[in-house]
Amino acid sequence: MQHMMIPHGFKHTLSIGAQYSLWPRLGFGWIDKLQTEIPDLSIRAELGMADRLTRYLIEGHLHCALMYTPQLRHGIEATKLMDEDLILVASWENPTLDMDGGRYIFVDWGPEFTHFHNQNLPNLENTGLTLSLGALTADYIIDRKAAAYLPARFVQRNIDAGQLHPVPGAPHFVYPIWQVWRDDTDPILRAAGESTLNQIVKRIIAKREVIISSIT
Repeated sequence: MQHMMIPHGFKHTLSIGAQYSLWPRLGFGWIDKLQTEIPDLSIRAELGMADRLTRYLIEGHLHCALMYTPQLRHGIEATKLMDEDLILVASWENPTLDMDGGRYIFVDWGPEFTHFHNQNLPNLENTGLTLSLGALTADYIIDRKAAAYLPARFVQRNIDAGQLHPVPGAPHFVYPIWQVWRDDTDPILRAAGESTLNQIVKRIIAKREVIISSIT
């Protein structure tokens, strides 16, 4: 692990990273919990795609990263953190699976999602626009009266605000989230990191059940 400067007044430092879609309601909550429980901990946070985060782990710029598609490399360990639920949401009231007028936007969540989509939603065709923007797509569909598959955790606030609406009867896709640690991270620091992260996950899982029940 590369030497990381510890700011004056702090005893420890932890560098963490996550993909964009994993910061809201997960990564930011983790930072809050770490600061509360370990006041003398300095935290550095990074944003990136899985390839970039993996490179930072290998090069010693990060202790831990949260990602959807971990890449196993020497010196890093991946452990499943939780399941992410991708749900179909629309930006108009009382949506149904019978969409017309090119309102559905296909979000590329990887080959497994594409297979799931082809098997379970054969009548929900790609209308010619594919976005590989992850949860950023939420802003796009809110502004354009469209629909897309997005993380339930991420769009919960939009649902509560009436900006997005789950589509009843639409199947949801389970997408695992992984925590990836450098294996030379201080064991005491890693234990604290995992403990606080698991507290956030338990809170998310409890809320998840409410959202999923609304569309099944």
